[in-house]
Amino acid sequence: MDFTQSGFPDGVSAPNPKSCKPTCYNYNYITVQSFAPLGTSIITITGTAEGGLKKTKTYKLKIQDTPPPTSPDPTTPSSSSTKYSCNETNWTCEEDPNGTTWDICEANCIEGPPPPPPPAPKCKIFDFNINEKTNKDSDPLRVWVDASLKGYFSVNYVCTSCTVTSVPSDGNENWTGAKGTYASLPSSGNVTEPFKINTAGTYSYTLECIGTDPEDIVTNTLFLQTVEALNLPWWQEIIPVLRGFLGGIWR
Repeated sequence: MDFTQSGFPDGVSAPNPKSCKPTCYNYNYITVQSFAPLGTSIITITGTAEGGLKKTKTYKLKIQDTPPPTSPDPTTPSSSSTKYSCNETNWTCEEDPNGTTWDICEANCIEGPPPPPPPAPKCKIFDFNINEKTNKDSDPLRVWVDASLKGYFSVNYVCTSCTVTSVPSDGNENWTGAKGTYASLPSSGNVTEPFKINTAGTYSYTLECIGTDPEDIVTNTLFLQTVEALNLPWWQEIIPVLRGFLGGIWR
């Protein structure tokens, strides 16, 4: 881990602490010239790990031209044997038998920046199927040409719109195009769409949804990547007609 420091006033300098491999400790050597201004400065030390991850910490550097007063400051504890730790609720040093010295506690008990807000939820696709089946159940997923099919998808509340497309286009009564564009979604996030595939072939369906953030786009191409539409066998087309024909003869 590499270290850098910043925030020193004029007349004060310090080399960057030596690099070390965690867990480790380091020494900080500070040089103060006679013309350095009196007062307290906030010094920022930054540690950079491999991969670019950075952590920062600040400490106080106080410059004075006379020794500290012999009479104790009412706000500063007088006993050097007393230990202190930082109360991060109000950022003050309080007595703690397991703590450190007052000077170290005071130098490090500085309120840092507030934590970043949690990441916003993303649009998520839960399900995308035809007749309650996906390629996880069958690959390819086989359906009959001109049969009544039920398309279904389910998304979370963050998704605001979705579009279903297929390659190639799945016919006149398809689940794509105008019929597969959902500019608004029900509050449940569940959508059922009846449709048919008019032409035999192999189709690949894609569901694309957009969240409240226009850049939040999620797609599902795996659940219905291979859908094979087959023509109904000739004997299944003849049997319903033949049944009625034979029934007429027997009557």
